[in-house]
Amino acid sequence: MATIRIEEPLPQGRRLAPTSGFMLFAYGFRPFFLAAGIYPPVALMAWIGSFAGWWSVGGDQPMLWHGHEMMFGFLAAAFAGFLLTAVPNWTGTTRLHGAPLAGLFALWLAGRVVMWLPDLVPPVAQAAVDLAFLPALALAIGLPVFTRSRARNGAFIVLPLAFAAANAAYHAAALGFDIDGLAALHVAIDLMLVALTVIGGRIVPGFTQSGLRMAGNMVTIAAAPWLDRAAILSIMAVVAVDLIGLDGQFAAAILCVAVAIHAARLLRWQGWLAWRLPLVWVLHVAYLWLVAGLALRAAGALGLVPAAAGLHAITAGAMATMIVAVMTRASLGHTGRLLQSSPAIVAIYLLVIAGALGRVLSALAPGESYLVATVAAAALWALGFLLFAIVYFPVLVGPRADGREG
Repeated sequence: MATIRIEEPLPQGRRLAPTSGFMLFAYGFRPFFLAAGIYPPVALMAWIGSFAGWWSVGGDQPMLWHGHEMMFGFLAAAFAGFLLTAVPNWTGTTRLHGAPLAGLFALWLAGRVVMWLPDLVPPVAQAAVDLAFLPALALAIGLPVFTRSRARNGAFIVLPLAFAAANAAYHAAALGFDIDGLAALHVAIDLMLVALTVIGGRIVPGFTQSGLRMAGNMVTIAAAPWLDRAAILSIMAVVAVDLIGLDGQFAAAILCVAVAIHAARLLRWQGWLAWRLPLVWVLHVAYLWLVAGLALRAAGALGLVPAAAGLHAITAGAMATMIVAVMTRASLGHTGRLLQSSPAIVAIYLLVIAGALGRVLSALAPGESYLVATVAAAALWALGFLLFAIVYFPVLVGPRADGREG
């Protein structure tokens, strides 16, 4: 699989004079990564307050609102920032920037506003506004992918559209159609699992090999296309299990096969060699969360653990950790900064990982301790993203350090 190119800063002595001004809409990663840092603590703390009985949010279904905003608010923003940055590199085409990028971001923001105002915005209008963003994103990346690399990257047109279809199903349920809104959210999670599997196969081995070589370890991570294909097929099988509604031993068997395949893939990437490189080891931790989440889902299918344990291992663990791993690294590389981790970046990783672990464990907590454990875990997780937003705000809003455009 092709890896994602991350721009390196110019060597010392060849740097251009830094540009100045407001650069938020100079490249796709800038507004969407910043939104993916700011929105999670806001939306999560709002839901936690509702969950604890302090206030009300999300109308008469706060749990579904929480799931929707984590998937179609937070995760959609991070996914958009990734695609709008990676696709120009994959296809050699011009990046989306300026007014078109600002317009796309406005669609995402409008969706968030209407989802916070269920009592003021009619459900049909709420659905229409919220559903506009993902098809627009697919259109923004679709032309360069289709004309330059549809065979290799065509899935990245299909995924936003499929994700949009899951969002449409969610809104259809809210409008009274005979559709399960919770099932629509689970389909959305499965679709992002497919994306995580594909993207992980592109970035984890490539970044691991390059990071280790820069550190003096000339390791080679050999490609294994058959294992990559098996990993994707195993997740597609999990998607099929969820669409059909299977449970019990058959579902657990399929999940266990997926666990074995993804664990083998992770071991091939030799993450233990990168324990001194936070920008690298965090990618392996994110993929380890995926393996753990699939294993917990298998245990949940057998009734051994609550379903929430596997769900949050995948969402708060695998997806969120991969998101902060990509955002912290790509934001440095694409703004002409050295790919070096600071103590603040390591703190971001540890807070998100600790929050995810706490949320998985809180699913096992008995009685009243469940609320306390859930609130504590959510606070840690949200603090990690808040720290990202604080540390990276000047990076994402300000000019590149090397004076280049973008």
